[in-house]
Order: sequence, then structure tokens, then C-alpha cells
Amino acid sequence: MIDDINLRILVSNIVAEKHYSHCRLCLGYIKDQYVRFTDTVSLNRESETFEPVNKIVTKLLGHNVCDEIPGIDAVCISCVDKVLEAFRFIETCAKSTQLINKVINNLSNALNIDVDESKKGQALYIIVEENESKLLWTKKQDKKRTNQSKQAPIECYMCSKSFGSYIDLKAHNLINHETFTCDKCYEAFTSESKLTLHESTVHKLKCPECPQYRNTVEALEEHITRVHTIVICGECGKTCQGKDKLKIHEEKHNTKFVCPKCGKRYATKDFYLKHVKLCLDDLIDPHPIRSSIKKDYTCEKCAKAYSTPGGLRVHNRFAHGNAKPHVCKECGKQFTAPSYLRHHMIKHTGEKNFICDLCGSRFVSKEALLYHTRRHTGEKPYSCKYCNERFVNASARAEHIKFKHIGPTLMCEICSRKFVTSYFLKQHISRHHDPSSKLYYGRNMIPPNMPGEQNMRTFKIGSEK
Repeated sequence: MIDDINLRILVSNIVAEKHYSHCRLCLGYIKDQYVRFTDTVSLNRESETFEPVNKIVTKLLGHNVCDEIPGIDAVCISCVDKVLEAFRFIETCAKSTQLINKVINNLSNALNIDVDESKKGQALYIIVEENESKLLWTKKQDKKRTNQSKQAPIECYMCSKSFGSYIDLKAHNLINHETFTCDKCYEAFTSESKLTLHESTVHKLKCPECPQYRNTVEALEEHITRVHTIVICGECGKTCQGKDKLKIHEEKHNTKFVCPKCGKRYATKDFYLKHVKLCLDDLIDPHPIRSSIKKDYTCEKCAKAYSTPGGLRVHNRFAHGNAKPHVCKECGKQFTAPSYLRHHMIKHTGEKNFICDLCGSRFVSKEALLYHTRRHTGEKPYSCKYCNERFVNASARAEHIKFKHIGPTLMCEICSRKFVTSYFLKQHISRHHDPSSKLYYGRNMIPPNMPGEQNMRTFKIGSEK
């Protein structure tokens, strides 16, 4: 700031001819770097244009500013930046003024014409460019055709740019490609006569789903199948609007990432990288083939076995440790991640946000919708290795194998009866502890003369008044 300048030191350095001690523009004391008036600086970083400082300052402030007086014969770095910024701003203003004047003159010359009677009733498009402006006449668009419902972005065939409406595409083609666009199939023609001939001979059948036309029944059916028919992915059961979108979706299944250690495949790179990072460090049990993999590492607390020590460590951490900090407020169940808790909460809220495109049924999860969709398609991607039966999901196949091929393996320690699932075993054991059940394990200890009713539990409903 000018008010902070020590004039005594300034004058002393000028009298002593102490070169480059103060900045000529702000008169501030130069501590470190400075630029002399004869040094060149960059005006344009991209073109690397250089010019002396005194020439730039002279253009901005006049000739007297650059008189090299000892002591104030340099410019500080801060002032150099401000000078360059001011110079670039003035140049930009001058160029913009020159450009707008040039465009207005070209536009005035283009509009200074007599309108031909044959052009009345037609739409006028003005092509505005820097060096030339010209007019294009074309017939007006039918309002019934322009008032169409919302549609997908329309792509220009020549430059692949997308537009939200036919009017935008038409204007784009006229201005940039000087072509005339068909409002039915969006094909472009070099003259209006060719467009008229095209419209009268090609477009006969209108698509019931969108504004496009086709000239044969076969072409219309092909268009409806390709764009509008609901098709289902055979790999995952996802529904797609048209074969084109199905083809794009199926590319995701073709591009799969394979873990180099366990062979597990992923359709997305993010999940693949997360899996590989854990798998290579033995932090998860990869179990590529659950039925044949050798599991030598057994949990001492629950006897669950794993094929790698890393898998056992992760099991202890999540099953017996404190790695489930996210607790459901409704039932107290714990989860390892907030996303698992949110998914679990759907059971309490009953929200069904996943809708079937084929029948409108709603489901609480994406997996439930996928399995339901397979009911429509009849797809059963999970096959039993023991027989020819197939299933819509892995859990249904596992239940089939347990009941049909493996049989009961879980034995009751009281009566040695075996069961297929732990749920059935728990239900059975609870009957051994229920005095009202025939399986009550203490029944053989009841004295023979004691009435059976005295050994039965009684429940009173309500209260006596």
C-alpha cells in the first residue's frame, strides 16, 4: 500500500543510486525477486509470446513510467502479474469488440435483401459465422409433428452429437452441415427436393410407440423388436427395453474378471479388485468348489471349517468377535456394514421398491425380483450335480441336495434321531424339554402312581375377578 511506504528510505536509495531497491509501480521495497524494464515476460502461456516489460507498461500507462531512475528501475513480481493480467484483459476486450462488429456487419449485409414471393410461408434460418453470414429457407414444420412427447436424445448421423428434440437436430444440420432433416427417421439430405421425395416414398407405417415411420411391415416389426420390446437377459434375468439395450447389457457379462488365485469371476472391476486384494492375502475363504475343497482349519468354538487360515481368522472376527457394530433397533441383530443393516431393515418396514416390468409385482430386494423374473422366463441356471434337476437360485439347489441326495446328518444327542437341517433339529430338541410333549425326556422318571395331569404344564389366560 502507498500509505505504508517509508519515504526516507525510498529517497535515500534513489540518491545513493541503489539499483533495483524499490518497485517503480507500487514503490514498495523489493526484498527478493524483481524484473527489470528491459526483461521480457510471457504474454501468452500457450503460444509462448514474450515482450519487454517497458513496452507493456508503456502501452498501459504511458512513456514516462518507464524512465529508468536508479533505485526505482525495476518492478516487483506482484506488480508484474497485475500488469500482465490488465494487458490480457484489455486485449480480450479489444478482440471481442472487433469480433462483434464484424459479425454484425456480416449479418446486416446478409439481411439486406428483398424477400422473394416464393419464399413466403417458409422458415428462415440464419447461419452466423465470423467471416460470413447467410440465409437458408426451408418449409415450416407441421405443429402436430413438433408437439411430440418426450423421447430419447436424437443423434446426428454426421458428427454423433445428441439433441433433445427434432427441432434442435434440424437447426444443427442446417447450420453446421447445410443438410435438410427428415422429421420421421432423422436422415439428412443435401437438398429440400430430395427430402420431399424421401418423405413421399419411404414413410408409410408409423410406429405405435414412438414418432418414427417405416416403409414396410417387416421393417416396422424389426424396429419395434429392436427398440421397444421388453427382452430378458439369459445370464442374470434383468429386463431391458429392446434388443439394442440388451446387447449393451450383455457386454457386461462377456467382460469378466477372473481371480488368479481361486478362479472366481466378476462382471465389474471394482468388486474384482476388492476380492483379489483379500484373496491374495488369505483374508477370505475363496471356496471355488465348495463340495470338493479341503478344509483343514476348524473353528474351536463352533466347529466350522475353512480351507485357509485367513478364512478362519475372518470367521472368528465376524462370528465370535466384535466386528458387527451396526445393530438393528427393532430386533437387536448385528451387522458388519451399514448397507447390510439397511437391507435388513426392509424386513421390518415392509418396503417393496423393486418392481417387475412384466407383471408389476413388487419385492423387498433386488435378489427377490431376480428370482421372480426367472419364473417368467423359465430360466433355471443352477443345476444339481447329482441329478438333472435345475433351480432358480443356489439356496433352492442346496435344499434339494440336502433333502434328496445327502439326507439327514444332524443327530439328536437325546434320542439319536437325525435331521436334515439345524432348524428341524432345534425344533425336535425343544420337544424333549417340553413336559406337554410325548418326547419329554423326563417322562420316564415320573412315578407310576402320579396322574398325568399333575405332570402337565397349565396356562391361565386372562385374570380372575
